[in-house]
Amino acid sequence: MSSRIEKIVEKAKELCDSDDKKDNQRGLLLYKQVCKTTSSAQIVFDYAKRHMKMELDMLSHTTLASKKLFQKAMELSDNPEEIEPTYKVCLSFLRKEDQVPELELVETYSNIYPQSLLPFIIKECHKVSSMAVNLPDHKRATFWMGVNDEPRFAMEEVVKHISKIDFPEGMDKHGIVGFEWWTQVRQPGEDIVFHFDKDEGLATRERIFKFPYIGTVTYLTECGGPTMVFNHRTTEHNDAYTPSVPRDGFISMPAIGKHITFDGELFHGVMGAMNAVTKERNRITFLVNYWVFRPDGTNCLPFPYANKMRQFTDEQRNELNEYVKTIKKDEIVPLSRGENEHIIPIIRGRQSFYMNFPKEIKRDITYSFETKGDISSGFCSIERSGKRGVKVNFMLQYPEEWYWTITVDKKTPVPMKSHEREKTLLVKRGKRNVTVRAFTMKNTEIANQRKRVIIN
Repeated sequence: MSSRIEKIVEKAKELCDSDDKKDNQRGLLLYKQVCKTTSSAQIVFDYAKRHMKMELDMLSHTTLASKKLFQKAMELSDNPEEIEPTYKVCLSFLRKEDQVPELELVETYSNIYPQSLLPFIIKECHKVSSMAVNLPDHKRATFWMGVNDEPRFAMEEVVKHISKIDFPEGMDKHGIVGFEWWTQVRQPGEDIVFHFDKDEGLATRERIFKFPYIGTVTYLTECGGPTMVFNHRTTEHNDAYTPSVPRDGFISMPAIGKHITFDGELFHGVMGAMNAVTKERNRITFLVNYWVFRPDGTNCLPFPYANKMRQFTDEQRNELNEYVKTIKKDEIVPLSRGENEHIIPIIRGRQSFYMNFPKEIKRDITYSFETKGDISSGFCSIERSGKRGVKVNFMLQYPEEWYWTITVDKKTPVPMKSHEREKTLLVKRGKRNVTVRAFTMKNTEIANQRKRVIIN
């Protein structure tokens, strides 16, 4: 902590401890300003306690503002159990209307659509995907539906169907104002880069992150890699964020009709490298995010081609409405670890995390996992250089001594020392598969990343 911040915090404490109410307010404002820039759990915890005291003195109850401060302090802390007792005191003084049940990080359901409707829904997903609009920052438009809007076509009825599964007792207590929905039609082995769902219009315009309340994925085919959701949030809330090494989370292989929900602030993506081969040509998913405010309308807009979409028949609609009564939540199973594992690179921008996962994961189960303590992290860039060159930049953080190799296609690996960061190789024209691997001095593999480079 810088000396300047220390002085501000000391002044804030002095003002908060004053008998003058105006001084108390100024002290809280100082704390608020510091908490916008600090990652100190102790400072945020101190502010949360003083903010809670102010609310109890003035209102005789706490509000969601104090609750969120305690949650932030626990996210930042290495020992959240020390904060939890005071957090529970805060929850006990919440008004009844603010006592929203705590959300599970991830929940999962099987077969949320009647089999007879799947071909219809898949066809409509293809149509929605083909109509999506390309936007700045290489983004595509998503679609908005207010919580009280009447469905105009079948896919908006599907959104309502999914909301009844996720909120069987209704959404009023949760403050949800609407749904952001879209479809993904991807190649089976394609990655979806690890990211945070957010208000994309706001992120493009101001580089600020604001997150949905809950994110969801529904699989309509069983090919493709799994969805991986890490129990990991950003504390920066802006586009400059570089995540620390993720430690635990959840993994879900695609299965037809399977549906998962997750806390909307969590770091997640799709690992195409873990694709299990099927006869299907596309990995098709239908996605719904729940929001407590409406996201920026430049990226999330009402679906503009409603007149081109099909309607459910009365018979199909009745079948869907009856079917929702039969859907039950599935159990999440701890992932067993063994010897038959391979290294999976988790990539965000230039940063990579290298983690061991089983080669085979069942489709009909959603797993929780805890990573091993020896996760390696760094970055790996494999790019074309000049007419015939492939340039590799590689850096790794690992507690033991290590070395790395570069392999083009299946030729002899080129050995590199750990302090060497860059290498350019001359290669023949064509599609070249470049593999970067890192090993301990005992030849235990700790990183593995591949990329195909086209040399004309």
